[in-house]
Amino acid sequence: MMLRNEEKRSIMSYRIYTTDHDEIASAEDVLAQLRPHGRAQGETDWTEKLASAVDSTHPACELTPAEARHLREGRAAILSILQGCNRDIPVTFLLDNSGSMRGRNMMALVQSMSFAGNLLEEAGIPFEILGYTTRSWRGGRPWQEWREETKGEDPRNIDRPGRLNELRHVVFKEIDAPWDIQCLRLLMVPDYSKENIDGEALAWARERIAERGGPGSIVFVNDGAPVDNATNAANGETFLRAHALAEHDRIMGDPSVRMSTVTITPSQPFYPDAVMVDLEETDVRGFAIPLIKAVAEAGLAVVAAHDTDLEITPA
Repeated sequence: MMLRNEEKRSIMSYRIYTTDHDEIASAEDVLAQLRPHGRAQGETDWTEKLASAVDSTHPACELTPAEARHLREGRAAILSILQGCNRDIPVTFLLDNSGSMRGRNMMALVQSMSFAGNLLEEAGIPFEILGYTTRSWRGGRPWQEWREETKGEDPRNIDRPGRLNELRHVVFKEIDAPWDIQCLRLLMVPDYSKENIDGEALAWARERIAERGGPGSIVFVNDGAPVDNATNAANGETFLRAHALAEHDRIMGDPSVRMSTVTITPSQPFYPDAVMVDLEETDVRGFAIPLIKAVAEAGLAVVAAHDTDLEITPA
């Protein structure tokens, strides 16, 4: 897939006001920042919350016999194919951690990662888990600094500043780290999730693959278009959207990378090739079978895509 001229222009013209406050950190380091003294008073135990999300026998989240059978059969079918695939190409899970993912969507995401992570581990396929959000609402320090810099100027003479927020890119699991669902504890902290700037997150995932050398695979899970209120206010809503689509298409056009996109939405997904998953009918305390299935099949698709002679029929 070749990048269209407008997509090339979007990447080349993308601006960032400052990177001084951006952060790339491990999930444990971010958790220590947000909760230096442990859980806040009255906050649900993160370990218990994770257990209730991923354990199908847990009282808070019990599968029906039909659901349990469906998951077992689907798991066996996917695992049998994965075990015949190339096990030397890592999978990168890139997860939208924005505020709109809180609640039902986040619990469903954790369930899906538990299922997919267990499958890949059993098949012997290495994987990493990355998440992205921002450190602040409403632009944080970049917005404040830009406002101070342009104070008193005629708005008509002020150049558009570009991205106006402080990024938070999080490594939940490194490729060579052992798999443990507890690495996702940060997702259970309510004030962690804020805004989402997709284009730079996609570029980050692609750059990590390039730094390792060789081919790579990405499973990109999101719930729609990028949103950052400060950036949109200063640059217009198309600024982040155009950049996200351009970076998405840039990866899709890279012959060394395979990417599958899954979007949690009841309507038309923002990314045109995304698998749409509607969780509107899913109880927040129940198992999100549609997303579990979609993420697992996306993982299978990107792994199998490197084996060009392998035909995949979704379960």
